Amino acid sequence: MRELDGTEEEKNTKFSIQEQWKPLCESIIKINFDGAFDVYQARSVFGVVARNSSGEMLASMVVCHKAIPSLFATEAHACYQALRLGVRLGLDSIVIEGDSLTIIKKCSVSAASVRTGPGFTGTRTIALSQGTRILRLVKD
Repeated sequence: MRELDGTEEEKNTKFSIQEQWKPLCESIIKINFDGAFDVYQARSVFGVVARNSSGEMLASMVVCHKAIPSLFATEAHACYQALRLGVRLGLDSIVIEGDSLTIIKKCSVSAASVRTGPGFTGTRTIALSQGTRILRLVKD
């Protein structure tokens, strides 16, 4: 009866873990990506930011889009743009990080290597650290 009259309280405990930025190796660039999707207006937005080992921003982009149909597709497109930026920068080693574990897992399962595409030479290999959700793109 106590449950019905509302005297029984449900307690929700919410906490977050603060992660502190740690500098990378000098030669490594870190590229973060994230996306958001508005279901009601069928619009999406994603951002990509590249930083050096000192945390200085090297490149960034924010894109609003009306032709991407879901959050999954938005995150996938953001990850693709992060990979593209890494290739365009022509770096030997980069770290690509996003908060979409589904996208990171899909990338690791479906691609042992990524061809750089027309105008580029070489192959880059992808390795995954699932615990930290970091996708590493390392030049062969």
